[in-house]
Amino acid sequence: DLAAVRGDGIFETLMLRQGEVRNVHRHLTRFRNSAAMLNLPEPDLERWQAATDLAARTFGGGEAALRWVYSRGRESTGLPTGWLTVAPVGDEIMSARTTGVKVMTAERGFRLDLSQRSPWALIGAKTLSY
Repeated sequence: DLAAVRGDGIFETLMLRQGEVRNVHRHLTRFRNSAAMLNLPEPDLERWQAATDLAARTFGGGEAALRWVYSRGRESTGLPTGWLTVAPVGDEIMSARTTGVKVMTAERGFRLDLSQRSPWALIGAKTLSY
């Protein structure tokens, strides 16, 4: 799969809390936009939503990271590949929510208009090769 050998694909990570996926419509929109930026076939958002709903029901309670991955697929077929995973939120993250974390901010190192001047830079796409 070209996701493994070239990082050719996109992803989204969603929060699953007590059986409910947070901000799913925003993630679906960004997922579709990221696919378009990489010239991937348009993902079937209804199928991704249905798979997400099934995963949320199956996981049950608690908190988890639900991740969509969509790649160009096998080079020999030209057909995209997609999958979804669910992983419980770990103790370290749960603890950090209570105790807090230290952060710093930094410039990204390029101008704000880079995406207009250089669309190949894929600014805003959540790719597997970042």
